Amino acid sequence: MKKLFILAAAIVAFASCSKEPETIVNDGSIKFATAQTRAAITTIDNLGDFTVYGYTKYAKSLNIFDAVTVSDADADNVWETQGITKYWAQDSVYNFFAVYAPTNANDKITNKSVNVADNEMTINFTNEKGEVDLVTAASANVNSLFNVNVNTTPLAFKHALARVAFQFQWACNADDMTIEVSDVKLLGSNKTGVLTVAANGDQIWTASEPVVIEYTEPTTLSKSAPLLPTINATTGAGYQYIIPTSGLAPQIAFVAIVKDAQGQIVKTFDYSAGTALPTQTYSAGSSYHFTMNINPNFSAIEFTVTVEEWGDVDGGTIDFGNDK
Repeated sequence: MKKLFILAAAIVAFASCSKEPETIVNDGSIKFATAQTRAAITTIDNLGDFTVYGYTKYAKSLNIFDAVTVSDADADNVWETQGITKYWAQDSVYNFFAVYAPTNANDKITNKSVNVADNEMTINFTNEKGEVDLVTAASANVNSLFNVNVNTTPLAFKHALARVAFQFQWACNADDMTIEVSDVKLLGSNKTGVLTVAANGDQIWTASEPVVIEYTEPTTLSKSAPLLPTINATTGAGYQYIIPTSGLAPQIAFVAIVKDAQGQIVKTFDYSAGTALPTQTYSAGSSYHFTMNINPNFSAIEFTVTVEEWGDVDGGTIDFGNDK
């Protein structure tokens, strides 16, 4: 039996970049500047309003930010509360936590809270379709004596999820064959998880309950379009998000239909029940790209032709003109 496809994985850990704020006059209020890993749907340029928790480290009953929304009203990377101003308390040390997901995904993030005693933030997250990005940040041991004289407190956001993309590659030995790929799904990742963010920004997931992540609409491969769908690490096109998991053993499911030039089906590869991907650790902030090489190796229908030779039959000799 021929091997029908080959898996190839590319893991990319993205470097971080920051956008410097403009110089502003400090008024003693608490403001934030953000830095965040690039090459994802959520970037420094499209980061929306995010939620901040903050408290004084030694007087822990003083919770100055309890799920407070901060905004960048002037688009200058200076994030602050709107309508109410928070000021630094004298001679205090603070811990700050922040969480962001697109505004249309608020229902995916529930039970956000900060455990002041353990200096950590916990988030319950639901990943039903793999469409929601999630980033978190933390800034520990922020001294008010220093920050009252500076413009902003930095918050470096980290991706809290991994993301996975699949491409299918046409590898027919017949130039006029096409391959229609449909029903692409990732099986075996986790639907729900609890994310714990430490004061230094480290993230720890506790995940449970499997989920099916669905991918693109049907894709048709041909000699002129041999690698589809198009993926883009910068915009996130083609990628779906998963909860990071150690030792995850996911599966890919798909159906591939091979057709000839007349549109007749000559072969169907049905992997709708799933076939294994490499077991590995899927880490937050990393992209995993798999190439499925579909190689049917069909042989054209050909004929060997022979024509029967004429037989030579002697019909005998018939005499004429010898009448009696």
